[in-house]
Amino acid sequence: MWQILKQKYSFTVRRKDVMLLMREVDPSGIENRLRRRFARRTYHSLGPNEVWHVDGYDKLKPFGIGISGCIDGFPRKIMWLTCGKSNKDPN
Repeated sequence: MWQILKQKYSFTVRRKDVMLLMREVDPSGIENRLRRRFARRTYHSLGPNEVWHVDGYDKLKPFGIGISGCIDGFPRKIMWLTCGKSNKDPN
């Protein structure tokens, strides 16, 4: 929240002040985040090939390794998983 206020709205606010306000406004949300208790959402897909989820892993980019993959949302089957020199260049 502090970073959003700073970057998006150009507000200069102390991080400590934002934390105190968040504790007043949403104490249960703060407690859940501190304990890492999140409400899991139910996921529904009508069938195979209805929704594909594509993602890339860029933390190894400084070492010249790009990883990307895709899973089908219904059977949770891996459609592809690639590792290459870059995520931009498929060759």
